[in-house]
Amino acid sequence: MRASHTLSAEAAQTRVCPACGQPVIPTELHLPPIKRRIFDAVRRRPGISAEALRQTVWADDPNGGPECRVHIHQLNRLLTPLGIAVRAPKGAGAGYQIRTAP
Repeated sequence: MRASHTLSAEAAQTRVCPACGQPVIPTELHLPPIKRRIFDAVRRRPGISAEALRQTVWADDPNGGPECRVHIHQLNRLLTPLGIAVRAPKGAGAGYQIRTAP
């Protein structure tokens, strides 16, 4: 299942909040369910650890669900054309955040 995003040229440009410096998320963003849960969890909790993200996304899975790395990679393939990405800065304890795409 592929996500469809039909954004105007203006909406596709990454805007940054002047107050906090974080990317402004396009309101027209449509994602598959698992990718949406990952994206929403990172948006609600910037700096979320990989383990906390896994527990949040697969909270209903009695086995805890898989790791999120593959899903984050796939999510970023959908987000980078919009100028944003889910990234965890390198370093101990650095959690996932929504950033402007490199």
